[in-house]
Amino acid sequence: MLRVLLVDDDVHVARAIARVLKSRAMVARLADSVATASAALIADRFDMVICDLALGGDSGLRVLDGLRQRGDLTPFVLVTGSAATDRLGADGDPRIAAVLLKPFDVSTLDRVLRDVLDAARRGGP
Repeated sequence: MLRVLLVDDDVHVARAIARVLKSRAMVARLADSVATASAALIADRFDMVICDLALGGDSGLRVLDGLRQRGDLTPFVLVTGSAATDRLGADGDPRIAAVLLKPFDVSTLDRVLRDVLDAARRGGP
């Protein structure tokens, strides 16, 4: 079973994504802050991180920074409601495997999950 760290301070969004992951035979561990996510990433290994950009007064990019500073190349999916950041994964920040722009539907989430996992299997970003 694939293990996903899901980082979002909006409990409704986190639960909705977690339900989709569970239905795809993935296990989601929820974190609601940069600190909680960072602790989870130090204590455990995951196959993917799905992280909201806006975490209260903090940035999900701090989770990404912590991962990469430790040399951890776990695929990172950034979730955001800001269209201004939708190109981060495409050509702006190579550390980001994909950007999931809110609002999104299940088919979009499925496509992103499939693309990121396929790239990881091939050894890509």
